[in-house]
Amino acid sequence: MLKKQIKNIIFDFGGVICDLYADTCRHNFRQLGCELNLFPSQFSQFDGVFKQIDRGDISMPEFYEAIRRQGQVPDATDEQIKQAWLSVLGDIPEERFKAFAKLRKDYRLYILSNCNELHWEYLVKERMVYHGENIMYWFSMVFLSYKLHLEKPEPEIYQAVLDQAHILAEESLFIDDNQLNLDAAAKMGFHTLHSTGGDWVAKLMSQS
Repeated sequence: MLKKQIKNIIFDFGGVICDLYADTCRHNFRQLGCELNLFPSQFSQFDGVFKQIDRGDISMPEFYEAIRRQGQVPDATDEQIKQAWLSVLGDIPEERFKAFAKLRKDYRLYILSNCNELHWEYLVKERMVYHGENIMYWFSMVFLSYKLHLEKPEPEIYQAVLDQAHILAEESLFIDDNQLNLDAAAKMGFHTLHSTGGDWVAKLMSQS
């Protein structure tokens, strides 16, 4: 079972709660005519304009303009860029909703994600719905990079979680699909769990 001292479970969003379709997203941007060097080598840790929007350092209009300029697609509309960018977001399988429903009875649940405003608004409206009910209230608090102007694996973002949620690292389990983020959290005293493809469900349900 989970260690007795665990009271809080903190989830990454993309790649943990929600599947990510990185190849689909790249394909859709290329369909617009974007240059290949626009994209980072991996979508779990963004670079360039993608990092800027996830940190909340630029606005959505500035993001669209940067894509047109850097991707060399001056005729691409905001809506075309928006839809290409949203296509990275996949589904949330039912087994994960069921796991949340069970876990919330015994633990406080949180979200800590490197996420931008466009993606988050879409996710809350279109993805965090189970049997017709928005289940965001299942989570005690949500921590997003674009609101904090910080991102994983910066130590300050983990400290912000501890300070604002009034929780202790040694009583908290952090789940992420990126080992760099987990290593940084572990240095802060968090318990950690690496998850790919939603395998956290089987790992946690077998212990709880």
